[in-house]
Amino acid sequence: MENSMLIVEFTASMRFRCFLLALLLALVAAVEKMPGEYEPINGPTPLIITMGDSITEVGANPALMGYQVMLTNTYQRKADVVNRGMSARTTRWWLSQLPRVLKDWENKHPSLISIYLGVNDASLINGTDAALHVPLDEFKANLNAMVGSFSQAFPNCKILLITPSAVDESTAWSVGRSNAEASKYAKMTKRMGGFLELPVVDAFTPTYNDLTLFYDGLHLNARGNILLHGLILDTIRKNFPDLNPDTMGWAF
Repeated sequence: MENSMLIVEFTASMRFRCFLLALLLALVAAVEKMPGEYEPINGPTPLIITMGDSITEVGANPALMGYQVMLTNTYQRKADVVNRGMSARTTRWWLSQLPRVLKDWENKHPSLISIYLGVNDASLINGTDAALHVPLDEFKANLNAMVGSFSQAFPNCKILLITPSAVDESTAWSVGRSNAEASKYAKMTKRMGGFLELPVVDAFTPTYNDLTLFYDGLHLNARGNILLHGLILDTIRKNFPDLNPDTMGWAF
């Protein structure tokens, strides 16, 4: 009788141990199959460049929920997001810097470049920022040349255009800027997007309709940056599915 009891207890113990072993193996298999967790993407980490003027430069400010900072967070472990925004820059200036820019990225081709320019180009020719003014036809030619250079140097790179945003004409910026002028450059950006078959983010319309999106009448505040970040992501998801952060695998 005692032997029978021992056999029953031993059998139960072995079954329990087998159950625990099976459970452990199942957990290990599940962890190994977690999407992207231990299976990084093949090839180099994707590189995203945000090119622009002071609005993009401020986009690196976490205190203002900068749109570039938010993109960095969105693409954490999936892509490197690099800010190339510089105050008072125009398409004319950036075009003159292209040789240096292309040299800088020749060893690590970008996967996506966003071009957010035109706010300074649209400065009034007789205003306080007249030195920044770029005629509309030249603005068009500059955008075309920049896109052409990027496409030739980085054939697999996606390009996203962003229209210039509006300006609050009730602020001091009105002596050098106007929405009548800025809207021309926004429309031209959209036209160039259609001509070059590139997606375009409309930053002018929402900022024109809601001037509380600026902290000083020209540069985006936290709400403005959050809005722009959302518009950029929506455009990426729709046009560049391989760069959709919701479905990309981990890069590291």
